[in-house]
Amino acid sequence: MIGARASGKSRASRKLAARVGWTRISTDELLEARFGPIAAFVERFGWERFRKEESAVLQGISGERLVVDCGGGIVETPQNISRLRELGTVYWARAPVAFLKQRLARRKHRAGRPPLPGIPPEDEAVMVLERRTPLYREAAVADLWSTGASSADQAEAVETLLTAHFGPPLALTVAGRAWRTSAPASTPPLPRPGRSI
Repeated sequence: MIGARASGKSRASRKLAARVGWTRISTDELLEARFGPIAAFVERFGWERFRKEESAVLQGISGERLVVDCGGGIVETPQNISRLRELGTVYWARAPVAFLKQRLARRKHRAGRPPLPGIPPEDEAVMVLERRTPLYREAAVADLWSTGASSADQAEAVETLLTAHFGPPLALTVAGRAWRTSAPASTPPLPRPGRSI
């Protein structure tokens, strides 16, 4: 799962992983486990070194039935796009610019996130999307829109993604009563063997 900062990737990836019983992996969390807080790492070593380490983390991810939550700028390294496509189906978590601005203005999004070079915080959503949108489009096979911050909004977005990835639940009629069924969360059908989201 890819997308800009504050697009809802982390929350959606957690809900998705819990819903289908897959393992969630966050590239940012793996980096922090290895190097400590990202903001401090970037301040000390710079963005170029960070992108290099981020690419190494992505290259090291392997396995089946994974939900991979990627950092917002992971697509800025060209070889990462092909690696993402190798890992599985890539979804672009999106939100309207107005929503991104609101979310980025919140303290929890400012804390622990290193500033992007040459971009005022209030202009980040517009300027970053302008630069990265073609890269997100190149990497992703489909969009996952999030236009709200509530649990219901996130749940609806995840269900939309599940329908797109696995197909709609089966609709059955038994003795005149309608039933909706889906594959057990622990064993969802796969679009291709050994694929991840």
